[in-house]
Amino acid sequence: MKLSAAHPLDVLELAWGLEIRNSFWTTRRLAAWSGRPEDEWRTAFETRSAHFPPTEVIDERLVLVRRGVAREMTAADLSKQVRAPRAWCAEAASRAVGTLLEETAHEPHALRL
Repeated sequence: MKLSAAHPLDVLELAWGLEIRNSFWTTRRLAAWSGRPEDEWRTAFETRSAHFPPTEVIDERLVLVRRGVAREMTAADLSKQVRAPRAWCAEAASRAVGTLLEETAHEPHALRL
């Protein structure tokens, strides 16, 4: 359960990389975790620019967040899985919880969060 690296590095991933780098992760460790080359990360850090993520990538992230919420993952753990800043993950998780509660409200064994 991890975001693929089949798409170009985007602004959310760059923000995540900056957040992680500020937490003393090395570029090598960041590259190993993300599946992207170190050079791609170095260039992104130097230019501080990236593309806006395509809809498919945001959708993939939201699916991963929803799965993570169901597994009771923290925002920090979700952040590593979807390669997005913790604040973005926390907001997406909050929305996912609301959606899950709405979808299961009519079920006799409703999801309890």
